[in-house]
Amino acid sequence: MEFNCIVFRIDGPIASITLNRPDKLNAISADMVAELHRALDDTEASPRVRVITLQGSGRSFCSGFDLSELQIGAAAAETRKVLEQDFRIIMRSWNSTKPTLAAVHGYALGGGLTSVPTASDPMALSDLMQSQLWSAIGAGHIYEFQNMIFQPAGGMGMIGKAFGRELGELIRYNANVTEIKQDSSGVTVTYQDTRKGGPIQTAEAQWCLCTIPASILGQIPMNVAAPMKNAIASDRRDLSDYGRGKWPARHAAVRRIAQG
Repeated sequence: MEFNCIVFRIDGPIASITLNRPDKLNAISADMVAELHRALDDTEASPRVRVITLQGSGRSFCSGFDLSELQIGAAAAETRKVLEQDFRIIMRSWNSTKPTLAAVHGYALGGGLTSVPTASDPMALSDLMQSQLWSAIGAGHIYEFQNMIFQPAGGMGMIGKAFGRELGELIRYNANVTEIKQDSSGVTVTYQDTRKGGPIQTAEAQWCLCTIPASILGQIPMNVAAPMKNAIASDRRDLSDYGRGKWPARHAAVRRIAQG
């Protein structure tokens, strides 16, 4: 089988693929994509192959996809076809039943991004809108691209417990906030210990990150601007409407879905 853009060989349990366009810093062209698919087909079909190695010839591993093949003014359907082919070859490695080891050296770039930006003229708005760039925005919702979320042993509540363990006495529990004041010098929070009782206490800081729910925050005296007060009051009214079985107007769509 003849290859022009890659060097492919199988040596016992190892399948070796070398990107072989050193004059282009091994930029991935359409021909290279086709050859990679053929090589991976042979690799997947061979029961003796246990691992795949991937490397680049010359002074760099790979400079990304060969963007010179994306012709300016090409039909959107044709451009999308090229990008879909590029995407499929990436997913071949992700979905392969055999692990791939990459020997990376020099440039290792991809997705049209470089580590050293260069000055250029801004694109015309019409060119940007016709580029079909927006068709790829939803790629972040594809499950293969989602970041892994690991849950701590014992549940997500263990994160809060860990903060409590590490911060110790810096956290004041059972503090009933009775007033929040702010001025040019900072913020003062007045509170009382609900378990021990005793006199009213205060805590002062330059900033206050408040996570008190609006339904409670609206009951606490604060010297905030009218827009903030109105926003808090609005959320309180919405919560009251929910409690009475009423739905605020902005949730009409949710209501229609819930009622079928």
